Amino acid sequence: MGDLGIDYSLIHSLFGTEVVTIPSAQIAISLASVKEEEIITENERDKQLYKISDDLDDEILNESNRLYLAISKILRDREIMGYTMNYQDFLSFPGIMTHPFWALSKLQSE
Repeated sequence: MGDLGIDYSLIHSLFGTEVVTIPSAQIAISLASVKEEEIITENERDKQLYKISDDLDDEILNESNRLYLAISKILRDREIMGYTMNYQDFLSFPGIMTHPFWALSKLQSE
């Protein structure tokens, strides 16, 4: 997890791993398709699995889980086995409301 600053062709030549780009627009589209019921279910699951501070605003948890569900769907649909990203411009895309730190932490735990 973090900013990837290595030549993709080097990764491929060393490890045989293909690096693909997921455009912010695709993430935003996936975000828009997440249903409120899915977010509620995910929030409840998180409250069972993790100690979540009472100070955490519900809207932040909602947006973080919306992003987790959106990224998870993209990874499943595209059969992507690993994920990292460059965070620098992440929030500059309309429709993306939070950095993906919660989403990526949850993905690492799966």
